[in-house]
Amino acid sequence: MFAMALGPFRFSLPNIPIVELSQTTTPRFASHAVGKRVPVKQFLGPDADLITLSATIYPNVLSPAGPSQLAAMRQVARAGTPMAFLSRSGPYLGMFVIEHVGRADTHFMLDGSPEKITVDIEICEWGW
Repeated sequence: MFAMALGPFRFSLPNIPIVELSQTTTPRFASHAVGKRVPVKQFLGPDADLITLSATIYPNVLSPAGPSQLAAMRQVARAGTPMAFLSRSGPYLGMFVIEHVGRADTHFMLDGSPEKITVDIEICEWGW
């Protein structure tokens, strides 16, 4: 079973287990200069939501499919393909694009492969 899905990618224990999810919602404002006063702000509407997914992959123990899924996510990010984002426990969250895929390898084994991979994935709401 998966906890969340972004298009064909599943965030679950055997793939990429999510440790933390944070969401940022920002309104858009235009700033208008006014003589001898603080600039006046004009509300333009909502900006796209940004969601950051943090995960830890242990490829030799817990998440053997994680590194290959991460490589596929990098390819999709380069293509800029919008994908559906949904949670198993909640509603359909909308269409999102991958804006950032970060990876840090630590705790290396004798053959050079990492025992622990820390991942940060930023996805942004795709407006249409």
